[in-house]
Amino acid sequence: MLTQKPIFLEDSIMRKGLPATAGSKILQGFRAPFDAAVSQRLREAGYALESAPPAIEFGGRPTAAAAAVAEGRSDLALFSAFSGISAVKGLYSIRPTYGTVSRYGLIPSVCSMDTICIACKDIKQGFGLLELIAGHDSRDGVSEPEASYNYAPSQNAPEITALDAEMLPLLAVLPAVMDILISAELSANLSRYDGVKFGYRASDFKGLESLYLKTRTEGFSLDTKLMLVMGSMVLSEGFYEKRYHKAMQVRRMIRDQAERFLEENKVFSVPPSVAPLCGLPSVYLPDWDGTYLVAARKNENALYTAAVRGDYS
Repeated sequence: MLTQKPIFLEDSIMRKGLPATAGSKILQGFRAPFDAAVSQRLREAGYALESAPPAIEFGGRPTAAAAAVAEGRSDLALFSAFSGISAVKGLYSIRPTYGTVSRYGLIPSVCSMDTICIACKDIKQGFGLLELIAGHDSRDGVSEPEASYNYAPSQNAPEITALDAEMLPLLAVLPAVMDILISAELSANLSRYDGVKFGYRASDFKGLESLYLKTRTEGFSLDTKLMLVMGSMVLSEGFYEKRYHKAMQVRRMIRDQAERFLEENKVFSVPPSVAPLCGLPSVYLPDWDGTYLVAARKNENALYTAAVRGDYS
């Protein structure tokens, strides 16, 4: 087995019958009706599982699950991330290629970027866990067709280059593009939380509109409410073409440019948001001043090799 210790999962990755709050008051009292695909795979492989809440509402960063690894209570943790995988001191973070790990049973936040990621102290254990949970799942509409994946480092270290603004001029607008796309998708996905069917429901409301308003006002954090307002704006008439549609066009351009550089056995150090925006695999390396490495789609082995044998100085 990869580990004798429990594997920690943030509670946005559902485990049947257990609380699944995604770190939000709006899901207070909600219990998972079924196991997520990764939960099922790990349970069937004989691993003990523990849950921990996300660090921020609806994910996006490593969580208390990752903290369990940092504190030695676990060797491995799974967390969801729709933006760049943020650093946890002393831990590797592995973000697989979008669509290689099933998100069935993951509470959705930003569907075009949501990815189940791994936190670990031992990179070999991390990729061992990734090999266990990766593979096609017909229940996830973006799941890649391969039934399984084999992750192993090669003998030759890949070429590592810093991807800078000279090579990819559109990096300058990357933060704005991410804000627009994330807010738009959050606005759409979180519209389901209204106090009617499940989760938190406000009291002392008068009528349906009052129920919606009070529940969402009380149930979401201020940061989430700001993102929902922004998302509603960029999707509205008059802003959709100027903001959302334009951001989608820029996203495609950034992805096309990045893919031209990512030839076989080539790895780039990049800003953390490049990987989720482009659906690329990435690894955070704790021992090299917080280096983020990215490779071509389904080329996790280049990242594995770089993490084991690379020179990032």
